[in-house]
Amino acid sequence: MSTLGIRIKHYRTDSNLTQKELAGLINVKRDALANWETDRALPDVMNLKKLAEVFQVSTDELLQVKQNQNSVPMLGTIHAGLPILAQENIQDYLELPADLGADYALQVAGDAMIGAGILNGDLAICRQAEMAQSGQIVVAIADLPTGFSEAALRYFLEGNSAGPELRPANPQYKELHMKDGYRIAGVMVALIRKYTPSYPTYRDSWVVNEGEWTEVIDLANQAGLKVNQVQQILAAQIEIAKNLKNLD
Repeated sequence: MSTLGIRIKHYRTDSNLTQKELAGLINVKRDALANWETDRALPDVMNLKKLAEVFQVSTDELLQVKQNQNSVPMLGTIHAGLPILAQENIQDYLELPADLGADYALQVAGDAMIGAGILNGDLAICRQAEMAQSGQIVVAIADLPTGFSEAALRYFLEGNSAGPELRPANPQYKELHMKDGYRIAGVMVALIRKYTPSYPTYRDSWVVNEGEWTEVIDLANQAGLKVNQVQQILAAQIEIAKNLKNLD
């Protein structure tokens, strides 16, 4: 199976263009084009479109993607100060159903969203966006002093007095805040999991331990109590216990 680099070189030679001529037509350096043709680097989305226009083919044909599929970039290390789909951020391409409306894929690192069923190593399929609706899962970016950017997958929630917050789906992680330099770079539209999660992963995803709190939860449900009501009852009982202790 031919690589993208081999196909770019094939279309270039078929068009009777030298590397220097093609690089001039799409306004990139000749070295960049040489790296594409040898698969040492990948063109970004804009340069893929330029190449397709010069070769008079569709981007799907250039990428050898079926018509009912869409090839989106998989992001690796994200460089600060560059658009998220810049060539420097792309490590590979992924074929997806076109109806997902996705622009890129991002591999999940860590278990901050385990409560939403998103595990370490999953692929978050995202649509590029700078704004989101409250409750959506977003890709939030913050630039670091190292020259790279940190990407976090979180729930975007509005209405907080401190401004919009980025909430994890794991109580072991702290909430992030947009005011701390985060910006939205995408909204998650789908999830791909390569491997079936093990039982320990399933077990550890529960906020409460099986056997310890099950009866308490069942009693609260039978009494028709909501979470906030249970919290109020516990708070009142704790306060009573403190007062009794002080009397002793």
